[in-house]
Amino acid sequence: GLCNKVEDFEAYDICLASYQMFITDNGKKRLDAIKDLFGLVIIDEIHKGSANCYSKVINNINSYHRIGLTATPTGKTAWTSWWLRYLVTLSTRHRLSP
Repeated sequence: GLCNKVEDFEAYDICLASYQMFITDNGKKRLDAIKDLFGLVIIDEIHKGSANCYSKVINNINSYHRIGLTATPTGKTAWTSWWLRYLVTLSTRHRLSP
């Protein structure tokens, strides 16, 4: 579901949310309340992951798996996109190995 309140995040197995809803003072409280609820987080526009606000939100979600998506494989963000996908893949493999 489209999640806006903490109760929404607790009610749905699949939630759609934007990182902007977690950068205000109330948003930071919301993020703290929901950061441990999900085993998988799919992050769109991952090529923006190096941006300060964006990365703070992403790094505060304690999911077991993270998948980063981007439709910007070329241009000045290509290196960032590749590097972030590599880190996500490496992190996931590390957690899955015995």
